[in-house]
Amino acid sequence: MRRSALLLAVLAACAHPTHGAGAQAAYVAAMSREHAGHTPVAGAPAVVRPRQEVVGEEVVYGTVGGEELRGYLARPAGARADLPGVVVVHEWWGLNDNVRAMARRLAGEGYA
Repeated sequence: MRRSALLLAVLAACAHPTHGAGAQAAYVAAMSREHAGHTPVAGAPAVVRPRQEVVGEEVVYGTVGGEELRGYLARPAGARADLPGVVVVHEWWGLNDNVRAMARRLAGEGYA
């Protein structure tokens, strides 16, 4: 019973009007103002070469409202299809070379 109540509370919070498109647009605008002039800087883990050969490609993994959702898929070269996966979530400014490098680094350790 407790889990059901918690799930309902989470779902209710997600449906709250402050989580709509207007709130998202306001958040993006606030983040843009706060980080104006900032540029992403690769951290030390991103600049380490993968331990094995890696292949990477830009992929489209879905659509929302007619817009394609794009990502980057990296995996060891010649890898099996059943590798364990890791999802890398980028910072607010979007998919960039730093995030791609981190994905390649993880792929070099045997992940997709």
